[in-house]
Amino acid sequence: MLPHHSVVDCQPARELGWSVVVPVSVQARLAAALVFKTSGGFEQSSLWVRFPIHSRLSWCGSMHLTGEAIVSRLQLAIEQIVFARNYTIELLDQTPKAEWFRLPPGGVSHVAWQVGHIAFAEYRLALWRIRGPQPQDDALFSPEFKRLFGVNSVPEADSAYPPDEIRAVLDRVHEQVLRELPAMNEAELDQPVPHPHPFAKSKLLALLWCANHEMLHAGQIGLLRRHLGYPPL
Repeated sequence: MLPHHSVVDCQPARELGWSVVVPVSVQARLAAALVFKTSGGFEQSSLWVRFPIHSRLSWCGSMHLTGEAIVSRLQLAIEQIVFARNYTIELLDQTPKAEWFRLPPGGVSHVAWQVGHIAFAEYRLALWRIRGPQPQDDALFSPEFKRLFGVNSVPEADSAYPPDEIRAVLDRVHEQVLRELPAMNEAELDQPVPHPHPFAKSKLLALLWCANHEMLHAGQIGLLRRHLGYPPL
C-alpha cells in the first residue's frame, strides 16, 4: 500500500480489476489515483484523475484487459477537461444571466469575468500551447474578448459582451478543443509546450492544468453564487 493512502471500494473499478487508491487527506470524489495490478504487483499510475467515485468509469475507453491495464493518458486528460466543464455548466445553468455582471458587496469579481476567463484559458492551454496559433482561431473570439478576459485582465462592471455571447465563446472554444485533441499522437504529450508556462512545461501538463484551472475558477463561481444569495449546489 502507498503511504498515507487507503483503498476505496468501487464496484465498477473492481469489475475492471482495478483498485482505487486515494490519499487519506483528499476527498475520494475529488481526486483519485488509478492503480492497476500487473504480474509484478501494484503499480501507481503517474496521472491523477478527477472523477466521482460513483461513476461508471465509462470514459476509460482506451484499455486492454489481458493481464494488465493500459489507459491512454490523452483520454484521461480530455476527460478531466470534460469533467471540469460539466461542473462549470451545472453552476452556470443555475445562475441567472442577469446576475453575471453583478459584483457582490466588497467583491472583486463577477460571474461574467470568470466565464470569459475560463474560455480564454482553455484556448491558451488546450489549443495555443499544444499546436500554436492557427488562422481559424480568429473565429473563436475577438481581440476585445482577449483584452477583457485574458491574462492580467480585471473584471469590468459591464462590457461589450453580453452573457449570451460570453457563453457562446465558452462553448465554441470547448467544442474546438474536443475536435482537435483526440487526433493528438500520444507521444506528443511529453513534448515541451511551444509557449512557456510556469505550471505546464509539457503538453500533457498543459492539458491537466487546463482542467485544474477551470475547477479553480468554478469554485470562485460557486462562491460568487453564495454571495449573490443563491444556495450551494
